[in-house]
Parts: sequence; structure tokens; C-alpha cells
Amino acid sequence: MSGHALDRKKCVGQECESRRCGLYGTYTGAEPWESNISKLTAAQLTAQKKWYRWIGRTSPDGGTVGAYQGGGYHPRGLYRPTDNSLMRTLGREFNLPGREAMIAGFHRHASVVTGRTPTDSAVRRGQRITVEAGAGVRLRWYVDGRAARKGEDARTVTPRALGVPADGRAHTVTVRARDTTRAVRDPGLRGLLTGDLTWRVTR
Repeated sequence: MSGHALDRKKCVGQECESRRCGLYGTYTGAEPWESNISKLTAAQLTAQKKWYRWIGRTSPDGGTVGAYQGGGYHPRGLYRPTDNSLMRTLGREFNLPGREAMIAGFHRHASVVTGRTPTDSAVRRGQRITVEAGAGVRLRWYVDGRAARKGEDARTVTPRALGVPADGRAHTVTVRARDTTRAVRDPGLRGLLTGDLTWRVTR
């Protein structure tokens, strides 16, 4: 899925300008909704606007994050974070702001953790609970709301191994997931990088 199509409201826009994309003219409209193009200069962005958290950082597409003239199909009036990212030239890497927006966009459409064991029916103490999560996702397991001593980062556990007692009472097992990537700095987006699932345990 491309950066153009994943999530129109929160992902990334074209960083190319007229000579590359075929449109001409100076942009005079409102501030674009895309997270990686802006009317603001680097100095204006540092006042906590859009990609200000990345300004001055070395980007995977080469060069340094700042504000480069040309973007959104316009040669003037709009700025892009880096000189030549994937959103300007195919075969390049996403720049840091674009990568952050794409990761957040993925997590808007897919939970950071998914249960292969259904959560809508009870499980037994000896039954396996299996979840799926990306390589950079940390997992922590809980029994009745308390952190289990075992099972950290495990994708498959049993309630018995986590410490659910055989006392005939109903209990709960919860997994809490957190994507630890450093590619997302915006606190408002980091909330998308966490998730949890809970199962009822009987017998």
C-alpha cells in the first residue's frame, strides 16, 4: 500500500513540484492537511508545527530535515521536510516525518497486537493463548490486573504458566502491547502504538 493511499487524512502528500509532477504556479491556499508539506518555513516550524520535532535530524533518505522549497505539485509556496524522499522520487526512502506518519497510519488500520485466540469466549487454565505482534512490539502479561512474573514478550502463553490459580474462580488474563519504535515522536501519535487484549479464564 502506497503512502498516497493508506490514510488520506493523516498520512503523507506529494513532495514533488512542477518540473517533476507537471503542475505549475505558486501555492496561495490554506495550510495543507498533509503532515509532510507546509506553507511554513523551517524557522516557523520550530514553533511546534508539523514536523518540528525532526528538524535538524539526519533523515533515511539522505540530508537533513528542514524546509525545502517545492511540494504538493507546486514549485513555490509550499515546503517539504527533505530534499528528495520517496514522496518525491520513487526508489528513495521515506523521510523521518513521512515515516512517522506512515507508521501511525498503519496502526490506525491495524492494532499493535492481534489475538489468534478469540477473546469473546472463556479459556481454560491449561489452554494456550496466542497473539500476533510485530518484531519491535513489547508484550507484558497480567493476571487479574497484576503483572505476571513470567511470559514477558511471549507470543504464546497459558493462564496456568502465568500464575492463574486453580481455585475454581473466574480470572482474567490481559496482554498489553507497546511498539517501541523511535520513528514516532509525536505524543498524540504514540497512543496508536499501544493496545491490549483480555481473556476470561475458567477452571
